[in-house]
Amino acid sequence: TLMTGCRRQPRITDLIEEGEGDRDPRVIRTHTKVLSAAIDLLAERGYSGFSIDAVVRRTGVAKTTLYRHWPSRADLLVAVIKELEGGGPLPSTGSVRQELLEFFAGRVRIAQTQRWERSMPALVEAVARGVRLDVGHGSGSFSFAVAERAIAAGLRPRHISTDLHRGNVSGPVFSLALTLSKLLDLGIDVHEVIAAGSLNPAE
Repeated sequence: TLMTGCRRQPRITDLIEEGEGDRDPRVIRTHTKVLSAAIDLLAERGYSGFSIDAVVRRTGVAKTTLYRHWPSRADLLVAVIKELEGGGPLPSTGSVRQELLEFFAGRVRIAQTQRWERSMPALVEAVARGVRLDVGHGSGSFSFAVAERAIAAGLRPRHISTDLHRGNVSGPVFSLALTLSKLLDLGIDVHEVIAAGSLNPAE
């Protein structure tokens, strides 16, 4: 999915499944409350109107608590975008074909949710103000349906990367060349695609 090139923040499910943080239910409730309010604020006020102070006023959560989990406004925005993308475990049915069908059907549903549609104008505004977007493919972060809607809304990736590792080199990523070809299939000009996979990240 299209996302900013900032440091990745763990989702609530990451805290539970990967142990990256305190598993105290109170912490999880706070994360849920903050991210839900932050998504609403982003949709209501746009990128320029989004702030830590506004989230504090909306949730009643102490600013020190927010900064402990999200050290900056940019970190919280990244977390919001990751939360909008969805999450949870990948399908495990024993059938590669069925797992792929279920995974991509889920990504299409995410792209059609009201939360995504309400937040899209704020992401467009962020790009207009200089935020650069990155396609980080990974094992389950790329969706044609989401990418099509984002590109149609003017959210074009400045950088294209594979997030290649041993868990996805044998599929679905395989290589940078294949990842670049997916953006070509989405109608992005070949010169723009090559630059996004080579020159732009080197800036």
